[in-house]
Amino acid sequence: MECNGYYLIAIGFDVYWSPKPITMWILVWIIISFFVAMAGSNKRIGYWGTFFLSILLSPLIGLIIALVSEQKTIPQPISQRTIATPTMSEMHLQTSRIPRLMDDAEQQEKQGNLKRSLSYYLDAKHAIDSIIDLSGANEESLLLQKEDVEEHISRLKNRLGRT
Repeated sequence: MECNGYYLIAIGFDVYWSPKPITMWILVWIIISFFVAMAGSNKRIGYWGTFFLSILLSPLIGLIIALVSEQKTIPQPISQRTIATPTMSEMHLQTSRIPRLMDDAEQQEKQGNLKRSLSYYLDAKHAIDSIIDLSGANEESLLLQKEDVEEHISRLKNRLGRT
């Protein structure tokens, strides 16, 4: 028996008014989807991905996809990572990068691209620092290059601060 969108439901000797049965199924679908989403929260698909798949397809299919999905990878803290010592070829690659970065920085500065030029100089400084830090080399040529790059960086930062 229906009255204003509610149905009279009798369970045993109890009789009560309930919303339309379709509404009840939708609520049950959503509640089950929330529980299925919890199963996907540790997975790569994530909580919300599992939840929306469960809503759109079905909670059973959402659960299957969540269980098949890969576990989330948690990155290790930097203190636990192993740092590889550079090989000679890697060191050579870094040292060969520096002149190119310097040339590119000078060209960008001539063209008026001060921010891009500053970026190239910062990259060159980083390359020099990594060579000095990783190899322990304190060659005078590297230290002179580093001072030169730092002068260019401070000059460009001053120019960018004025514009």
